[in-house]
Amino acid sequence: MNQVKMVLIFAILLFLSCVNVSAQVIKGRVTDSTTNEALSYAAVEIRSFEDDVYIGGSSTNEKGEFEFHLKGRYPKIRITVSFLGYKTIQKVYAPATEYSYLKFEMQEDSQTLNEVVVKGLSPAEKVQRLAYNVSLVETAKLKSTTMDLSNVIDKISGVKIRSTGGVGSEANVTLNGFSGRHVKIFIDGVPMDGMSSAFGLNNIPVGLAKRVEVYKGVVPIELGGDALGGAINIVTDNSRCTRVNASYSFGSFNTHKTNVYAEHTTKKGFYVSLNAYQNYSDNDYKVNIDSYTKFNEDGSNQEVKENLTVRRFHAKYHNEVAILKIGIVDKTFADRLLLGFMGGYEYKQTQNASTMDGCMVHATPRPIR
Repeated sequence: MNQVKMVLIFAILLFLSCVNVSAQVIKGRVTDSTTNEALSYAAVEIRSFEDDVYIGGSSTNEKGEFEFHLKGRYPKIRITVSFLGYKTIQKVYAPATEYSYLKFEMQEDSQTLNEVVVKGLSPAEKVQRLAYNVSLVETAKLKSTTMDLSNVIDKISGVKIRSTGGVGSEANVTLNGFSGRHVKIFIDGVPMDGMSSAFGLNNIPVGLAKRVEVYKGVVPIELGGDALGGAINIVTDNSRCTRVNASYSFGSFNTHKTNVYAEHTTKKGFYVSLNAYQNYSDNDYKVNIDSYTKFNEDGSNQEVKENLTVRRFHAKYHNEVAILKIGIVDKTFADRLLLGFMGGYEYKQTQNASTMDGCMVHATPRPIR
């Protein structure tokens, strides 16, 4: 009986020794080649060298160490170590009988990239991506012209601007079938309801605006909610630099249009800008009438039915507007802290369209033939 026990014990010890001999242990450590600091959580993968069969994989611990217990014996293995920002290392190794301790020193992978341009959305593109039915016109190419905003906005789909006469006449804006008080006009979000016609769309030059936003139907809450038909927001140029821009034009009927814009920003952040424009016209264009009042020497008068083409008189118009801004910019307590002044003067005589059927019946001056 004792002999049987001895045989069993010997067999067990023999089996354990065979398992210990056949098992292979791979240990190692991964560090930075420059600083010799441990690289935690680096990926380690082991494959057979002959047929490239996956054997095992893991990652290093906080000390940069790893350990593998191979099932079976392999004459050669391929060990791959990779880590973000470092060059991948591969080693072919023949494991020892009991265990092996390997060291991997990784080098940073520095690469020179080509030029990378990161482009964000411009303010105009941000407006176009809003959840509103909005049309937008930028006026950068029209800065040096003397066009007024009515000429620009009239080209937008769904918008119609009708003038009742020449320079200085009333301009009626129709937006998707709505007009009058149903269409609101804003400059940088400030309503223009209380302003005179000197700030009308047919008087404001395009040089005053950076872009024009036309909202059809639903209007952003910052522009107010009482614009049933829509709103037109004139956005001025808030970019800060030193520049001067001026334009002048002369046209028929002694028409003069001038626009001057100047701004300056010092290195210490002092900012000043002036935007001024003027419009002048005699408006002595020809009009058609079908009747006029004739005054006799005895003081009586009579209505004369006659189709005439006469030159318009008493229709002179001129206006002057100045917008001044003074303040500081790019400070820790404020990006823009400005004090603004807006003033305008307007002189307006009688304005009429080119056809005045029945409008001259009670006119006092005698028409010029």
